[in-house]
Amino acid sequence: MGDNLDLKLISGEFLNEQIPQNKEYLQKYFSGDIPLRFLSYYLAFKSLIPYKGRKYFCQSFIDHTGLYCCGKQLYKLLQKITKLENAIEFAHRESDLETLAKIKSGNYR
Repeated sequence: MGDNLDLKLISGEFLNEQIPQNKEYLQKYFSGDIPLRFLSYYLAFKSLIPYKGRKYFCQSFIDHTGLYCCGKQLYKLLQKITKLENAIEFAHRESDLETLAKIKSGNYR
């Protein structure tokens, strides 16, 4: 991990970080303590996924936070976040304002 990521992990500050303004739309798709904490964890450490893999990333969330949940549930949350980020990136690239509005309002399926 990079030094900055190590410090975030050790301090636990990623659990209390505000969601960046350009990612606030993601909160509309998650409710409950674990999904929202997983979202914060994802935004802080998503750069590790290409190096360690999705399964390792989900297990690391459990190890680093002490929150127990089924790995399969976390994997589904990760898929949902990835789907939403890909959809908004595609909508931006294609200038699809209708899809952008749906995603940002929390109505994208």
